[in-house]
Amino acid sequence: MPRVLLKQVTHSALAELEPDERDKPLALLAVRYAEAIDAASPADRALVLKELGPKLQSALESLGMSPAARAAVKGGAASDAGTASAKRDELRNRRESRAARAN
Repeated sequence: MPRVLLKQVTHSALAELEPDERDKPLALLAVRYAEAIDAASPADRALVLKELGPKLQSALESLGMSPAARAAVKGGAASDAGTASAKRDELRNRRESRAARAN
């Protein structure tokens, strides 16, 4: 099976998205992350992917290109409010857990 390049897939997905001018810098950054991952030598690929993979994912999510981001858009503002509340609760629980372990 031929190797699929992240750059090609990212570029194709962005072309379908048709980002407006305000999104183009972030879209370009996503393509650059994908290029850097693709260009990594086999010996460095795992390290580069560990470093840049989450950054690429974050950029794509910000552009609405993840299943969760698309679901949030479909769900509307009510979904966003619930998600924000859930994230705050999760962060609060983590903070409390760390504080309890530190004592």
